[in-house]
Amino acid sequence: WLQQPFVANALPAAVRERWQQPQWQKAQLAGDGIPKARAAVAMNLRNLRTLHEAGVNIGFGTDAGAMPQRVIGVAEHRELELMTQAGFTPAQALQVATADAARLLGLDDRGRIAVGRRADLLV
Repeated sequence: WLQQPFVANALPAAVRERWQQPQWQKAQLAGDGIPKARAAVAMNLRNLRTLHEAGVNIGFGTDAGAMPQRVIGVAEHRELELMTQAGFTPAQALQVATADAARLLGLDDRGRIAVGRRADLLV
């Protein structure tokens, strides 16, 4: 991940430095938490797929600022990717992240590109 320009440019300097330290990288690869983390992600994807297929309203969330190693922008792209792994089409995942999220939050002035909506879109 650190070699990808999108990630490297988005990382705060302190996080990039910490992640580049050999002892941090070794700890990430050596721990027995990796299989547990992968199993948890697989369970989350199954749960998300089940909820989606049942017609439950899904919101796109962020815990920006809650965790110092969470990289704003990168995490959202990863969330979109995980949604497609759970069975959403790319268009459905984008709709959840935009129009559906705004609707669930009662923000009628955003979430879609349309006349009278906020133009706070970054592409």
